[in-house]
Amino acid sequence: MPIIVFLFTLPLTLTLGWGWVVLLVLLGTAHKLKWNSTLVLTAQWRPWVEKFVHSSATFGRGTIYQSIDRGNFRVRAHAAVHIRQVEDMMLLSLLVGLVLGFWSDDWRVAFLVWWSGGLWQIPNHITAVLRGGDAHIDAEHERSAYAQTDIQGGGQSWLERHRERTMFR
Repeated sequence: MPIIVFLFTLPLTLTLGWGWVVLLVLLGTAHKLKWNSTLVLTAQWRPWVEKFVHSSATFGRGTIYQSIDRGNFRVRAHAAVHIRQVEDMMLLSLLVGLVLGFWSDDWRVAFLVWWSGGLWQIPNHITAVLRGGDAHIDAEHERSAYAQTDIQGGGQSWLERHRERTMFR
């Protein structure tokens, strides 16, 4: 199943997901390029960049970590939530693209709709600002990732407690 889910993300992964990580490595702002087992391309900000960029960043299947975050389980789990969110959007955009392609017979537009699925979270940033919040921290996909990975009472995240409760039904 993981390979099927990976295939949903292929257009975005090949262009933007891996592309921005490779570009930043080529520009000299990131280094230590590495693939993980789920075909996520990771890198690490260079120390001089970390003075200006104060967080790790995930876009599609590409993640650039702060040096202190690369081995941090919670930060990796947070990035994994964002990757799953993009997988969800890419499946939705594939389905919308297929419907559009069959309906209009314009498969170039259908492919563009599929490719754009990972960008469908951009409105989350806009509505966060319109609600009076921070464009990044208050975006719903970011709040969801924090809720699923931040340690709560009892030493577990919301997601761990939820999985525990539903596993034994």
